[in-house]
Amino acid sequence: MRSFLIGPSLFALALGCALPSLALAQDAPAGELPQDAKEALTRFQAKLDAMGATPRKERKPLRAELKAYTGAFLARFPGAVEDDDLERVMRVHMAFGGDRDATLAKLKASTAISPAFRAGLEAMERFKPSLEAISKIFALRRQRKPTEEIDAARDAAYLLLGPWLDQNAEQAFAGELQGALKEWLYQARRKGHNEAIEKRMQALKAVEAKLPKAIQGLVREHFVKVGQPAPGWRGVALDDGREVTLASLKGKVVLLDFWASWCRPCLSLQKRYLIPLSEALKSREDFVVVGLGLGSFNLSKDTLEKQQVMAKKIGGHWLKVFDEAGASGEAYGVIGSSLPYLVLIDGEGKILVKGPAFKVRKAINAILKERFPDAMPQPKGGNKTEQGETPSEKDSAPEGSGE
Repeated sequence: MRSFLIGPSLFALALGCALPSLALAQDAPAGELPQDAKEALTRFQAKLDAMGATPRKERKPLRAELKAYTGAFLARFPGAVEDDDLERVMRVHMAFGGDRDATLAKLKASTAISPAFRAGLEAMERFKPSLEAISKIFALRRQRKPTEEIDAARDAAYLLLGPWLDQNAEQAFAGELQGALKEWLYQARRKGHNEAIEKRMQALKAVEAKLPKAIQGLVREHFVKVGQPAPGWRGVALDDGREVTLASLKGKVVLLDFWASWCRPCLSLQKRYLIPLSEALKSREDFVVVGLGLGSFNLSKDTLEKQQVMAKKIGGHWLKVFDEAGASGEAYGVIGSSLPYLVLIDGEGKILVKGPAFKVRKAINAILKERFPDAMPQPKGGNKTEQGETPSEKDSAPEGSGE
């Protein structure tokens, strides 16, 4: 399943979908939408790219333009594009102000959508109570309400999410399913329901082929364990195009940094963490940092050229590799988690640490300090948390309401 992200995760987009708006086709600029669906989709992507290149403070008119354009697209081409592309347009429309309920109702009324897409819409409608329950948790946390009140809201969401997952896991869109499963897992771990977690993940593994790629990744990430052999990967080096594989680095401690050129937290991690770390350890022949750029991540795409430009802009003298198909992200389950994602692998190819970068960096530092005590850099000061992330970075890749 392809993925669209403009920074936030699919579920973050879903949380932002309940915004007021006009009906779908009423916003459309006259004459702007091409008659050909493929051309209309290309223009849609160009508009997204233009927004990504525009400073945040100047994006308001572009958001309004995209809302209108996607509204017109959904009204005209619901059966003329692949389901993944139709979902991507729908997500953007709702994220930029399109009314969630009105959008779903109009798409459901279309006779052109596929049965699978219709099932996804119906699962999305059934998800509304869970979405509201999860939104309440985030609202209470922002308001710094007492822990007891927040925990009560978490318990209420947990009770809704389990049955929804039981009923909709094989029909739902990746956005709702990923958000629901992450939140349910967080609450289950909080309660110590380890047997329930294993039972659910084993059940999902049994039907993995029927699930969206992002959920396949989330399931796979659960079963990629610390202490086990790291999945193999391959890609092309950004500097000279040579093929690089994990096997070619045997004997070295490898720090894998999964990233994309559009991912702002990824770039922040590289500037603040990977540059000083790689400089401090550059004399060690038994250690290597590998920036493994993903060409495909959930509903988002990246290119070799974009990664080359961004790598040059960021700087840093570590090995940067591009995986166009994103197969490495699927193997490690990164597509079910969040970027940036770090994996520390020992010289024998076993996983030492893995997880979203700003959550596991401290554990990685502890191991590297033990192995290379004289070379590890001292942490820099500044307005950061203990692990080095700013609040905006932390919020950009939600792992559950407790994060």
